[in-house]
Formats: sequence, structure tokens, C-alpha cells
Amino acid sequence: MTRSPKQRYEWIVQQLQVVLPEEILLFWDFARSIRPLEPLKALEDSLGIYLVGAFEVLSGKFDDYSGNVPISLHWRYGLDPPEFFTMLAGGEERWHSGYYIDHPDGKSYCVASYYANEGLQFGFDGRSLFSAVKRYLDDKEIFHDEDDVLLTGLELDSNKKACEKVRKSLEKFQPLAKKIQTSKRHPCEKTIDGVGVVAERIQVGEILKSLRKKVPYMVWSDTDYEKVIMEAFRLLENGKSATALKLAKDLWQVGDELRLHSSAAIMSEAYKKLARQPFDKILGDHLAYLNREWLDIMDASDETS
Repeated sequence: MTRSPKQRYEWIVQQLQVVLPEEILLFWDFARSIRPLEPLKALEDSLGIYLVGAFEVLSGKFDDYSGNVPISLHWRYGLDPPEFFTMLAGGEERWHSGYYIDHPDGKSYCVASYYANEGLQFGFDGRSLFSAVKRYLDDKEIFHDEDDVLLTGLELDSNKKACEKVRKSLEKFQPLAKKIQTSKRHPCEKTIDGVGVVAERIQVGEILKSLRKKVPYMVWSDTDYEKVIMEAFRLLENGKSATALKLAKDLWQVGDELRLHSSAAIMSEAYKKLARQPFDKILGDHLAYLNREWLDIMDASDETS
């Protein structure tokens, strides 16, 4: 029996144990209004962006999936933290955008993006996918995409028409999206990746005032790295899990695979103590396939499927 997009949404939420914003169902309708037969390519002609990740689940691609590779790894890049879920992707520098969800209940999130080829440095793109796409269109007009220079007159005209079509559809769907927008994200402490940690303000803020006096904030040297690792484990033991998580995220992209595993050990314990266990599961999946060469789990080799 064919599943509906709603049923597919419920399936992926069940698989992840993380509540994805329900606006993705509305965004799927938005994509189908632009390109009914190929909604995954709805933003291709205008922005060179493709709908991936959970949208491929909504398309029915995984209705008969029986592979061993967890769905949490579908379109998960090597440096993606467990809280990040890729929804849009495009470009030679492996740009990808998606939901950064702070808690598995899905009540705190934003849309962020980064270029995987340039390291982990998120940019805030909006509170919803709709506002993010509007921003991408606005940026395209302001900065004039370098690729446009290579387009012929007819191709440029076609691109402009595609952008106008997306804008018109946004005018219809964005007001509906605002009605179901529930996220009220309030990061308490900044992190090196630019996203920050959302937790109890007092628990994080006051501790870090003294912590920054004890531990150098720059953690790139071996000595400073070890100091921060030790401090993070001490904080875990003292029940300061949010602060430990903040430090672990600062260390996540620093150095080699051994250091990444050290950071992950802190994140794992912090997730458990902060009742964010689904992220611990995703983290485990991520580490089990850390050096994978694929993003689409359908492309996994016979050894991994």
C-alpha cells in the first residue's frame, strides 16, 4: 500500500526519535507546486539546490528500504553534529542546509548551513525553510551568482523566470508556514561552530565565566586541548552537563579522528544527562561509519548494507 507524505514523515520521526518540524510537509507541497513531477528538483532551476534527506523519504524513496545502514546517516556529512539534519544541498563546495534541532522534542530549532569543504562554520539562514529559501533568493539577487556570468541570454532569462516562480509560490506558502512555526530558539552560549548550545542559562552562563579564566579558550594546541578535555569530564562529574556539551562542541572539529572520539565521549554522556538520548544514538551511528564515502545511504556498498 502506498504511504502518504504524512505517514512517511511519521516513519522517519519514529526512526530518528527526533521530532522534525512539521513544516516539512508544507514545504513538500510548496516544492510540488513548483515542479509537480519532480519536487526534489523544485529549486534546481532557480538556485541550483536539491531537496534531499527527509524529503527523499517523503518522495517514497525509502518505502521499501530494508538496508542495515541507519536512516540517520542519510545525507549526513563527516563533520555534521548529531543535531543537524540536511534538507537542501548543492554546489561544488558541498554546501548543505538543514534543521539544527536542539532537543529531540523538536521545540527548539533553526535552519543553518555550511560548506563542508571549508570546515564546520554554520551560518544562520532562518527560523524556517521558507524564510531560508527567501534569503537564498535575496542573496542571489544582491550578490549576483558567479555562475550567472557563464549563462547565455536565454539561460539567464530562464533562470530569472524560475526565481520568479519560486517567489510567487513563497508568497502563497510562507504565511501558512508562519502559522505553524513553533520554534523559539535561545542559545545560551556560543560555540566555535557558530550555532551555540541551548540549555538552562544559569547552568551554562555562570560556570563559563570562571571556566574561561581557568582554561584558554583557544584549544588548538595539544596542551590546551587536553586541559579542555579534562575540564569537560570534570564538569560532567559535577552535573554541569550543558557546559560540558558546549566544550565538546568546540572540540568536535579540532584535530584528528582520535580527538573527535574524545569529544564524542563527552557529548555522549552529556546527551544522556540532558535527556537527549536520540542524539547519542545518532552520534554512535555516525562514528560507526565515520570514514564513509557516501552521503546517500542507498549508495552504501554491500559491506555496509
